[in-house]
Amino acid sequence: MDPRIFGFLFAFIGGLFFLFGQTMAWLTIYSGKLLKKQQKHTFSFVVACILCVFFPIGTVLGVFTIIALQEKDVKALYPSTKV
Repeated sequence: MDPRIFGFLFAFIGGLFFLFGQTMAWLTIYSGKLLKKQQKHTFSFVVACILCVFFPIGTVLGVFTIIALQEKDVKALYPSTKV
């Protein structure tokens, strides 16, 4: 096999990891804006769950967001969420 194939494979996998990281960064920013506007509770909850994969900062951010979103007072702020 041609050794260049392995180089392309590493570049492709590295590119996928980069795109996944960039996507998660933008989703985190968008989720923060939605939290500020008190919209889309479920979206922010799902993003917080996915953030738990990124140890250690993402885990801390995700866990504290999940804990905050589960409180009854916070759920009452979202019009579409049933308490």
